[in-house]
Amino acid sequence: MTFILTLCLLLSATLFHQSWALEEVAYGSEASELEVLTRELLESAREPEFFEWMRGLRRRIHEYPELGFEEHKTSELIRAELDLLGIEYKWPVAKTGVVAFIGFGSKPVFGLRADMDALPLQVVTVGHIHGGQAGNVIPETVKLCGTFRSFSSEGLSYLQQRIKEVIEQQAAAHRCTAVVDFMEEKPMPNPAMVNDEAIYEHVKKVGEVLVGKPNVQLMPMTMGGEDFSFFAEKIPAALFVVGIRNKTLKADKHLHSPNFFIDEEALPIGAALNAAVTISYLDGNDVKTW
Repeated sequence: MTFILTLCLLLSATLFHQSWALEEVAYGSEASELEVLTRELLESAREPEFFEWMRGLRRRIHEYPELGFEEHKTSELIRAELDLLGIEYKWPVAKTGVVAFIGFGSKPVFGLRADMDALPLQVVTVGHIHGGQAGNVIPETVKLCGTFRSFSSEGLSYLQQRIKEVIEQQAAAHRCTAVVDFMEEKPMPNPAMVNDEAIYEHVKKVGEVLVGKPNVQLMPMTMGGEDFSFFAEKIPAALFVVGIRNKTLKADKHLHSPNFFIDEEALPIGAALNAAVTISYLDGNDVKTW
């Protein structure tokens, strides 16, 4: 679903930017300009032809779910749509990834990143202890596996140090030897996802104009892993989501729940939000980032 919103942004930015730029002259205040932009984008995204395009793409992608780095059909579909839109792109990126471009490459620039992989529907292991085969025999070795998480990159480093210290010292106190393996030869764990304050405020402002202040809410901090944090370590970035809670359609379950059901009427809102956030940033460029 997330990638569909990005495709919608690409088309929206191409089709609707010129008409907004002409109409904004009639309005004096920044707020009015933003209201015009968000209203026109949302109206356009809700046009039957555009909405059917969004919904059809989403359904075609979900008919053939593919795991990360294996999204061959999904990548092919995305490239075909970009070709139809006349949008340039780079491929492959990280095996199956696609990076599309609109504009001439001059600053300022604004990027949107989205997932297109599916999640495997299997029991998730949060940790295990293995120490032998019989209940009445003390094993020579015991193996414990698990994860550690933090709300900051500094916290991750501190936890890694303390985990090693505590385990080795507790083992020594019992005349045992402990070896801690953080599997650092594998790809590093995701750093903590921290939003850039200026980008966050910009998205929040646009969202409030688009759907109203009561409908823009601050998400509680969670311990979920998010590889978008690698981007946020390099450039000013913010993570935001479009929520749905349509109990009539039973679209009120957690995103990763097997009982999750999407309310497709939210697709135009996501498309308009992505487009408005990007266009208003590029045109105003009053967001001060590090």
